[in-house]
Amino acid sequence: MPDMKIILKFGLLAVVIFFCVQMFLVLRKGKQAVPSHAQPQEEWKTRVRDLRTRNLKKDFKDAILKNDLCFKGINEYSTAIPGVEAYYSNLPGRKCVKIIEGTGDAITSDEHGMFQDSARHYAAAYNKLLLEYIESQMSQKEIRDWRAHKEKLDSSDKHQRLIRLTGEREKKASD
Repeated sequence: MPDMKIILKFGLLAVVIFFCVQMFLVLRKGKQAVPSHAQPQEEWKTRVRDLRTRNLKKDFKDAILKNDLCFKGINEYSTAIPGVEAYYSNLPGRKCVKIIEGTGDAITSDEHGMFQDSARHYAAAYNKLLLEYIESQMSQKEIRDWRAHKEKLDSSDKHQRLIRLTGEREKKASD
């Protein structure tokens, strides 16, 4: 049976190496690892103001010029794609989501909550524009198939609940 002192020494050595690697990774980034939800309240206020004053149509046009067809998402309990949640997973073709940084389900202050609501509102408006654009780029056959599929989705009970839930969220965000 191995000596207990040797086992303890190797265990302690493993713990020390683990912490050294962690410190190296933090220092290599050049900043302290602070989660986004731990930002100061003034920074959240600034981010809310910046998000509310963004030119949504300009942002959208710039993205289209770069051929960036990614939807805007927010982190909640899981990733949400406001404005198109009911349709996103059924959209034909390749799709992607870019998460608005700083969103999450751990709201730490009123200001952070305001940012989360503003991000949801911005993403919903942006995503609706993007969905319209994607639909405008579809061939006649694709648009016919998509609209038929969309009608089936709109008439399903599960879809109706999702639309109501999404509408309630968007209403809260705009209040």
